[in-house]
Amino acid sequence: MILAEINRNEGNRDRTLAYVDSMLECNKFYLPGLVFATELSFYQGYIKKSLKGIDFILSNEEYISPIKHIYHNFVILLKAEIMAGENKENKILYFLKKNLDKKHPLGLKEQDKLNDLYDKLQPKLQRKVEKYIKTYFKFSKNKLM
Repeated sequence: MILAEINRNEGNRDRTLAYVDSMLECNKFYLPGLVFATELSFYQGYIKKSLKGIDFILSNEEYISPIKHIYHNFVILLKAEIMAGENKENKILYFLKKNLDKKHPLGLKEQDKLNDLYDKLQPKLQRKVEKYIKTYFKFSKNKLM
C-alpha cells in the first residue's frame, strides 16, 4: 500500500496501478486496496467502475474491515464528490446526513476529500454542507510529518 501511495505521489501511474493490482491479487477483499482502487478509478474518469467499487465496499464493509467503518466516511465523501460531478447536488446533503458516521472523527484523508467536495459545490450548498459537518463531526488533529 505504501509503495502504491509513493508512486502515486510521484506521478508514476503505471507502477501505482501495478502495486494496487498486486495487492488485490493477493487478497481481493483487502479494504485499503479496494478503497485505493476505487479512488484511482474515479480520478482516471471511470465513474461507473468507481461507483461499483463504492457500492461493493459499503455493502460488504462489515465483513472485510477488521475495524468497523475504518474507511466508511472517506468512501461516503468520495461518493458525494462523484455526485457533485454528476450534477446531483440537490441530493448530496441528504446523502451525507443519512450515511456519514458521526461516531468517527474525520481524519486527514477525509478532510482532504471534504475540500475536494467543497470545490465542486455551489457556494450556497457548500456553506450548508460545511455547517452540517462542523456541527456534527469532530476533526482529527493529527498532522503528518
